[in-house]
Amino acid sequence: MPSKWRVMNIGSAYTGLNLNITRMPALGEQTRERIYRYEPWGRGANTALTFSRLGADCVFCARVGADSNGRMLRRFYQKNGIDVRFVGEDKNVRTGLAVRMTDDSGGSRTILYPGANDRLSPADAEEALTCLPDALFLQLDIPDKTMLSAAQMAREKGIPRFISAVGLEPGFPLEQLGETEIFMLNEIETARYTGIELRNTNECTRACIALKSRTNAHYIVLKLGERGAFLYDGTYSKLLTPYDVDVVDTAGAGDVFSAAVTIEYLRSGDMERAVEYANIAAAIAISKSGEVASIPSEEDIRCFIYHNKISFSL
Repeated sequence: MPSKWRVMNIGSAYTGLNLNITRMPALGEQTRERIYRYEPWGRGANTALTFSRLGADCVFCARVGADSNGRMLRRFYQKNGIDVRFVGEDKNVRTGLAVRMTDDSGGSRTILYPGANDRLSPADAEEALTCLPDALFLQLDIPDKTMLSAAQMAREKGIPRFISAVGLEPGFPLEQLGETEIFMLNEIETARYTGIELRNTNECTRACIALKSRTNAHYIVLKLGERGAFLYDGTYSKLLTPYDVDVVDTAGAGDVFSAAVTIEYLRSGDMERAVEYANIAAAIAISKSGEVASIPSEEDIRCFIYHNKISFSL
């Protein structure tokens, strides 16, 4: 068992422009606001930062533009302990941009300009896998051919695969992913893909059976938001309830959960423990504002366990 797990994280990298607004303007209306901020954004970036903060040796494979935003992102990732040698710079396309507007009611709207993210290629993934990681983590926020090629190449090299299927569309060929360790997705995508609404544990089990028949995953985890997470391994299922915290901002919490499940499963080999650990990490994330600022560290996990008197040893 390695002292520090090396995780290859292949995903998206955006510059985020966050706009805090009083209310959404009407069509053609102009409003004056006071607060906006730039920060790293993207599901791939969120999970890479989570891996690094939770003690993994994270290698990030992504694509940014050869511009000031791309250079800023690379510096930020590197400063946060992420290996950026496979974060490529594209001279022909700008760095991706995400614009998120959040009003006083908590409602939000997001506009994505993928930019260089759409040019992340199978060749980029192949080069990144030469670092011989202990695990490959993938999300559906990169071109399909790149994701499927990365999964196949990792399978050929005997590298375990972990999939967070955010953005899963009904036509996506799950069978082509091959065998995976853990397959994770949320309730909206599960219902859209399987046609099964997740109103109770029986329906969660039915949806997991439908997914497992197509993914060949050892474990399936359904992220159910405020209801917790549903775990299924083909014979055993369990709903693990979340921790009760004051919710400040849920943005990025699903990414934190998925990365936390992955790293704790690699360390312990105990899937139920991994989901419990991820529930703790997600609880910390939603109790703070900002996608990046809310990503917990190992020390944050320890403090949460101590102050809430949770029976969970690290």
